[in-house]
Amino acid sequence: MEAALTKQLTDAHEEIDYDPDYPDHYNETDMDLFNNAQGRELATHYGSFISKLVKNAFDNGELRYLNNLVFIML
Repeated sequence: MEAALTKQLTDAHEEIDYDPDYPDHYNETDMDLFNNAQGRELATHYGSFISKLVKNAFDNGELRYLNNLVFIML
């Protein structure tokens, strides 16, 4: 279930209407879907390690985030 939801969330933005005058949208979509799949595969194997790295970066003030849609740089 978690894998299916992750795929749905990571791929959701690929289901858009494309500008017919832009010739590379299919290539970009293929690239994005491939990269999403690779990211999910990496998360399957290294997810807890990556989560710890991200949390440490957050705790150390190395990340940016929005708070009530106001840009905050730590």
